[in-house]
Amino acid sequence: STISTSTAIHHMDNNKPSILDYTYQELQDLSLQFNIHNQEFPCPKHVIQRGTIPTLEQVLQDIQQHQEQQQQQQQSTNNQKKKKKKQHNNKNNHMEIKIELKGGYHQYNTIDDNNNDRCWITQVLELVEDMDMVPQVSFSSFNMNYLQRVRTLRPQQHEQQHEHEQQQEQQTPSYVYRTGALFNDIDPYHNDDYQQQQQQQILHPVIAQAKAVGANEIHLRYDTCTVPLIREIHKHGLNTMAWFRGPVGMNHDVTYTYYDVGNEEDEIVYDMVWKTGVQQMCINRPDVLIRLKEKRRKKTQKTNQPKNEKSKK
Repeated sequence: STISTSTAIHHMDNNKPSILDYTYQELQDLSLQFNIHNQEFPCPKHVIQRGTIPTLEQVLQDIQQHQEQQQQQQQSTNNQKKKKKKQHNNKNNHMEIKIELKGGYHQYNTIDDNNNDRCWITQVLELVEDMDMVPQVSFSSFNMNYLQRVRTLRPQQHEQQHEHEQQQEQQTPSYVYRTGALFNDIDPYHNDDYQQQQQQQILHPVIAQAKAVGANEIHLRYDTCTVPLIREIHKHGLNTMAWFRGPVGMNHDVTYTYYDVGNEEDEIVYDMVWKTGVQQMCINRPDVLIRLKEKRRKKTQKTNQPKNEKSKK
């Protein structure tokens, strides 16, 4: 989770209105408490009340420990006859982690200092490398300069395994260090005449910007995802993610902006975005999405069931 505003914390110093004005040690010394009544927190109040501000290193360590525990549990329940299945499950236990490079408006988050090779982005990259988590981490940002800096510092590419991969990705490199270009208020219908667009080889602005900084993925606000745009992004070898606004923003959207959905961030909203073909979703209610995914799985199984089996039932 992230802290985007200082309103989520009690007892801030008036001379330091932003959390970015503090060092990590100062935040620990102040014994700051989260505001359990802040509506941006989707978690239960008793969870927020005992919450603390971890470092990035601590978060990654917790993830590693969780993965090790999951792996040990599966090893204890699987036998040698299920070795193949065990290896598959172990692979699924590795979380995909997205680290958002934030705070572009703040004076301390400049990447144009006198020692560019030691800027804070370099420190983030080195931390992930030291913990041997590069394969499961990607770096995202609204700030294209940050993504460009990641690509400049870490330009390594995977070797293409098959010729058809190069053709399918339309010469989009497969980078070892993955990045995602975040976009907020875009026009998904830019140059809506896709036949003319293909003839003139005109890229949608989000695709052009993502390619310019060597991004692997494009992350769109959920209500700017359309089937044609998502298809076009995938056609250029880029992955996609839809991000949903925080609880307050989503509550406003489903109440006042979109009258054809439910009265909360529910299965209807997720299903509509899912149908655009987007590959990933950043959401506030994972339990709801898991429930929807299970319903879709059962529906697919029922549809694919042979007719003779259906008749027996």
